[in-house]
Amino acid sequence: MRTRSHFDLERRAPQAALTLQAGARTAAITCLAIAATWAVSAARLMQDADEAGFKAAAPVALWPAHKRRLEAAQARAADEASLEAARALLVKALPPPPPQELERDFTRLAALDAQTLDAGDLRIRLTDLPPPPAGDCRRLDGVSEPCSVRATTRLDLNVRWKTVNCRYHMEGPGLAAGTCRVGGVSLASRLEQSSPARTAMAQ
Repeated sequence: MRTRSHFDLERRAPQAALTLQAGARTAAITCLAIAATWAVSAARLMQDADEAGFKAAAPVALWPAHKRRLEAAQARAADEASLEAARALLVKALPPPPPQELERDFTRLAALDAQTLDAGDLRIRLTDLPPPPAGDCRRLDGVSEPCSVRATTRLDLNVRWKTVNCRYHMEGPGLAAGTCRVGGVSLASRLEQSSPARTAMAQ
C-alpha cells in the first residue's frame, strides 16, 4: 500500500530530472564559453606575437637599403666637397684681372719728384721713367746739384703749362701709375732727347 510520501516522491522525480538536465546544459554552455574565450585570447596572443616579431624584423630587413642610401648620400657630399675645393683652387690659380686703364688730358701738372706728377686731385707715378742716379749732377752752366733735384726740375719744365695726355690705372685713392705724352711724344723720350745731365763727384 502506497503512502502519501511515495506519491510525493513519484511526483517530484520528473522535476528533479528536469533540474539536473538544466544544470548539465548550463555547465556545458559555461565550459564552451570558457573554451571560446581561451581560444580568442590565444589567437590574440599569437597575433600580437607575430606583429611584434614583424616589427622587430622590419628594421633588420630594411637596413641594407637604408645603408645603401646613406652611403650614396655620403658619396654625393664627398663629391660636392671635392668639387668645391677644386673650384677654390682654380680661382686662386687664375691670374687677377688686369686693372682698368684710364686716359685723361691734364693742363695743370707739376713734378713732385723725378718720377711723379701732381694733378691736384691725382698723383701719377710714371712707370717708364728710371730713378735718377745717386750723387750730384752738373748743369750746363757748370753748377752741381743733387741728381734727384735736377731730374725733378727737368720733368717739371716738360709738363708745366702744357697739355699732357696720360694713360694710367688706379693703385689706390688718389694714386695712379702709367705713362704720359706731350704732343704725341712720351715724357721718357723727351727727357732722353734733351741735354743729358752729367754726373760729377761732389767736391
